[in-house]
Parts: sequence; C-alpha cells; structure tokens
Amino acid sequence: WRISSPAEPWQYSSLVFYWIFSVAQAGFILPRHWRDTPQGTEVSFWLATDNGPLQVTLAPQESVAFIPADQVPRAQHILQ
Repeated sequence: WRISSPAEPWQYSSLVFYWIFSVAQAGFILPRHWRDTPQGTEVSFWLATDNGPLQVTLAPQESVAFIPADQVPRAQHILQ
C-alpha cells in the first residue's frame, strides 16, 4: 500500500477499517479513484481518520467483467 496525507480535510461518506503496519484503524471513505496500469487496475481511497486524512492505494489487480450467458457466443466471437 502507498499512503499519503492531503493538505485539507474532506467530508465523510462511509466507514472503512484498514491496517497499516499491523495496527488497525477506522476511517471514513472519501473520494475514490481507479486507473488502469500495465500491472492491472489500481484503486485508491482517501480516508478520514482520527489521525487526519490518508490515501490508501491497493496493489494492482486483474480486472474482471460479467456478461449474460446468452451473450457468451457473441462475446467470444468479438474477442477472437
């Protein structure tokens, strides 16, 4: 995880728990963002914590998608 602090506070939107160096902390999820990288999709969250706002960036993950079963043949044709 990469963690950083912003210069100003944000409004609260929802609660999340996260662990930094094996210490559990609670925070509210603020703006979130994702981007595609050569290694996969990277997701970042801004959190409002008792220790101030923090940014938590998750390691890149492979993206997945779901389609209705009746559209599988068409999707397979398009992807070939």
